[in-house]
Amino acid sequence: MRNLYARPVLEPESAAWFAQRLDLFREAYTYTALMAMPWMEGARDPERWLDRLVDAVRVHDPGLTHTVFGLQTRDWRTGRPIDGRRLRAQVLRLQARGVRHLAWYPDDFIADRPSTADARAALSARTFPYAEE
Repeated sequence: MRNLYARPVLEPESAAWFAQRLDLFREAYTYTALMAMPWMEGARDPERWLDRLVDAVRVHDPGLTHTVFGLQTRDWRTGRPIDGRRLRAQVLRLQARGVRHLAWYPDDFIADRPSTADARAALSARTFPYAEE
């Protein structure tokens, strides 16, 4: 697995600056961990930003089977955690668009942020069973 910033996916002209390209990562690694972090990128509409990101990833990973979408749990500009309801809504939105592999960062289990209840509600196989392959 290799970590990838979102900007080279959304703005291919920035790939040289970041020295990262999703198409090359797809060839070299089984999975790419994509930093799907709209607040870190200064997105005005985080949900629409995520939609654009999914569309851009589909160009190189049509089935979304080799990309892990890593959501952010903290807005580093303000230092505040992202509300658990909003994280759950983002997970559901991504799943509805076909995203299968999800993660989030940071996961502060000692401070229970995001809460275990939110994590269980968002990422449990009980609430989103996948088709058998």
